[in-house]
Amino acid sequence: MGTIVYYTTSILVLSVFVFIYLERKYPYTTGIPVLRDGFWVDLIWYTFIQSYFLKILIFDYIIEPMRRGWHLQSMHWLDHWPVALQVLLFLVIHDFYIYWFHRAQHQIPALWAMHSLHHSSEALTVSTGGRHFWFEGTLKRAFLFPLTAWIFAVPASVSATAVLLYLVVDSCAHLNVRVELRAFALWINNPQYHRIHHSARPAHTNRNFADLLPFWDILFGTVWRPGADEWPATGLATGEKPSGIVDGLIWPLRRRPRLSRAAG
Repeated sequence: MGTIVYYTTSILVLSVFVFIYLERKYPYTTGIPVLRDGFWVDLIWYTFIQSYFLKILIFDYIIEPMRRGWHLQSMHWLDHWPVALQVLLFLVIHDFYIYWFHRAQHQIPALWAMHSLHHSSEALTVSTGGRHFWFEGTLKRAFLFPLTAWIFAVPASVSATAVLLYLVVDSCAHLNVRVELRAFALWINNPQYHRIHHSARPAHTNRNFADLLPFWDILFGTVWRPGADEWPATGLATGEKPSGIVDGLIWPLRRRPRLSRAAG
């Protein structure tokens, strides 16, 4: 498992730097310095260090004890399915769960108090896409992964690949790159589609929650199809944003951004 984590993490780190290059080469919003204010905090602390420690917390201290204590290894229901179908179903179930958890983050004040940190960026980029309150990721995945452990028998290498794919798509969705998929805009999450979700315009509030498949937004009535050249400004209506690492660590305790205003 250690080798798998090493390779997937290396690929993810490399992809981040490729994305940063694309943002410099084909930006939508021009004039954003590479080393903008808060760049190193977003990239090093939120995207890399915090994510690494959350991995240890969730997998080593939540998932593994539950797996051993509840004998989840013996409860796989889909062992007879081809691995490719298991991975596909894993992604669909994961995306469905994240869609509804994401909606709850915009409706429940305690969750929004945490999630508003992610929406605080006025310069939407791949590095600010990793800006999340530390306990938010724990809550989000501590319930999901034990469920999927009951259902699936996907090898660690395959599940790691599926998660990597998911993270790469999510990183792409936050890129400051002018990409308009036009007729295919509702096929998969993309920079223009997700920017609507982070929009500061009231008309865009509570739209485009999907992390991977816009199908969920279409099915549950929260979709907003981006128009040609529709790239709204982003950020919280209050203009609040973290001043540093400590500010981000205690964000819900010292700030109460207005509920569900996206970028809130």
